[in-house]
Amino acid sequence: MNDPHLEQFKRVKALTWACNLEYQDCVNNSVSLYQKWMQNPSDRSIVSPNLKSTVYCTAIAAGGEKEWNFGWNQYLASNVGSEKSLLLSSLGCTKKVWILSRYLDMAFTDGSGIRKQDAGTAFEGVARNSVGHYLAWNYIRENWEKIIDYYGSGLFTIPRLVKSATESLNTDLELKEVELFKEKYSEKLVTAKRAVDQAIERTANNIAWMNNNYMVIVQWLKDHGYYTQLNNQ
Repeated sequence: MNDPHLEQFKRVKALTWACNLEYQDCVNNSVSLYQKWMQNPSDRSIVSPNLKSTVYCTAIAAGGEKEWNFGWNQYLASNVGSEKSLLLSSLGCTKKVWILSRYLDMAFTDGSGIRKQDAGTAFEGVARNSVGHYLAWNYIRENWEKIIDYYGSGLFTIPRLVKSATESLNTDLELKEVELFKEKYSEKLVTAKRAVDQAIERTANNIAWMNNNYMVIVQWLKDHGYYTQLNNQ
């Protein structure tokens, strides 16, 4: 017997993957739904609850300042915790570097509209972004003392920030950066000491995985006609 909930879950996952891979039909449909919502902001039924995460993120990634500002204003206007969290995360999907940089600053600034306990959600949204992940890591390195001061005694979020900023690091240079970060702030890591140690171990493991598997996968893609060489590579 088919499970309708399982089928729905699989459809949502398939759509999410398609949009993440920038499959044009998926992107176009997400942008269309988001634009309909922009034309009628009070109607939150335009986007199905199961698709909100994918639609919001995809449309904001494909759009510019106008789409981002609409999402931000909806975040400020919403009184529903789950919706606010979803929007806060999706705002990190933009591909505009200047907006991402501003958003990171907003996350750790009093009075910006982002509550202190929600800064981690905004930060993770940027860190998951292919454009934003290195911005997030650089922000941590360049603003560590500011972040520590911002949280004061509420330091439970700090390890979460370190993990999300370093999760996808996979080069020798990035490993060296994490090691230097640990050395530079050895006395100021507070609750993040274990997270930094784990980041070093994880990055080393990521490097080993890349060394063992990357070219094997590239060759398989070439052999099966799924690989396109970029002109500048």
